[in-house]
Amino acid sequence: MTTMQKLFSSTAAAPAHAARATLIARTECPIESGLRRLSTSMMRATVETAGAFLAVPASLGSPWEAPRLSIPDAMHCSQMNIGEKYRLLCNLTVDKTAWDKLFPADISAQIKLDAYSELANCICGTVLADPMFTDEFGYLIPCVPCNGASRPEGAALNERGSMIVGGTWIHFTFAVQEIAQVSSDMNALPERLTAAA
Repeated sequence: MTTMQKLFSSTAAAPAHAARATLIARTECPIESGLRRLSTSMMRATVETAGAFLAVPASLGSPWEAPRLSIPDAMHCSQMNIGEKYRLLCNLTVDKTAWDKLFPADISAQIKLDAYSELANCICGTVLADPMFTDEFGYLIPCVPCNGASRPEGAALNERGSMIVGGTWIHFTFAVQEIAQVSSDMNALPERLTAAA
């Protein structure tokens, strides 16, 4: 029996429920398909906004070239954006020393930190204003950016990337959640805590 014959015979012999499970596993949810369609425009918007904000060359970096950042040296910023049905969490991560080098020596640490938060705000504003984004996820209202990394409450799907801005690597993540899923996860939290006790 050839390899092809074995493949077809094993597929034919597979139980019906296995075929259904495979079909279900391959079906994309609306968030996943939306992020897939928006991936290129979100990456482009992020890189172009960062370059314009700092007035330096910016380009998308390859995942295998992006450096790992150690926790003590990393600087994080996050911003939540909330709509009627979906919410988007944006996280930025950069090496603090590399970020500082993007500014003149006489610029204070506070202004550099404020600039980092404002960069997150500008990136989110550009992404949210894209008609392709609003077609997928509706209109989202940006919240105030905060220092530090944030995690989505409950399950979320995300789009990740890295860019080189003025010679400095900046990692970014966009996590999208359905509001109903967040509410459901938060309502179930007391039950999960009680069960774990």
